[in-house]
Amino acid sequence: MRLIQGVSFSSDDQIMYFTLPHSEYQSSFGLKTDHEAARLGIYQATKTDTGWSRPVLLSFSGKTSQYEPTLSPNDSILLFNSKQWTGDSLTPANNIWFSRLENGAWTTPGSLVNVNTFERVESYPTLSKDGKLIYTKEERIANRIVYSLYETSFEGVRTKAGTRLNLFQYPTSLSDPCLSSDGRYLLFTKFDPDNWEASCDLYMSIHESGKWTAPIPLEQINSSGPDFSAYLTSGSQWLYYRRNYHYVRVKFEDIL
Repeated sequence: MRLIQGVSFSSDDQIMYFTLPHSEYQSSFGLKTDHEAARLGIYQATKTDTGWSRPVLLSFSGKTSQYEPTLSPNDSILLFNSKQWTGDSLTPANNIWFSRLENGAWTTPGSLVNVNTFERVESYPTLSKDGKLIYTKEERIANRIVYSLYETSFEGVRTKAGTRLNLFQYPTSLSDPCLSSDGRYLLFTKFDPDNWEASCDLYMSIHESGKWTAPIPLEQINSSGPDFSAYLTSGSQWLYYRRNYHYVRVKFEDIL
């Protein structure tokens, strides 16, 4: 699963959404893509009696790079990272976009216009069943890039900009947030932007009494290489994450 850069499952675990190198994947089947084809595309596969079906590109994907899809717990909203066309030009930074599933088809993506700044990266959205939305935001402090986690409530295009989660002494770079469907657990990565591969590890915070607890490192699974891109299946049964760029999974209860 090295080619896959993000995974998200439907609530019944029967459909998987993920990112593939679009042009590379299409050419592996002898299919041609035009010169404007995106580098990354969002695909889905359906579970069958013999395994997963062949990946199918989502209807809105393939023209601009889109990646790290995350499906809402009710299966009706797909959020993802992307640069998109605004008028005649692409946005200069990756931002958060979303599509709704209506009558069995995904709608044209819309932007979280009050969250996205376009000059800075807003990315890696994660959504709980009660509408809690946490995402990564790029910030600059004394000419140094820092990544922070922000929290807000999802309201479609009316979603308001979030407030920073001060889980560590600021500034500390955090990214790849993942909420459990009930909003109780928050998994994310902590890292040094200047030494990402050696420093990137998974942490967890728990929402108790209306606030997030002090984060703890997931020492049971963190390795000497980068550990990142966590994803919890519905009901928090399985934790998927990337260990040194390969996806692995563990039972979530085994690390609690």
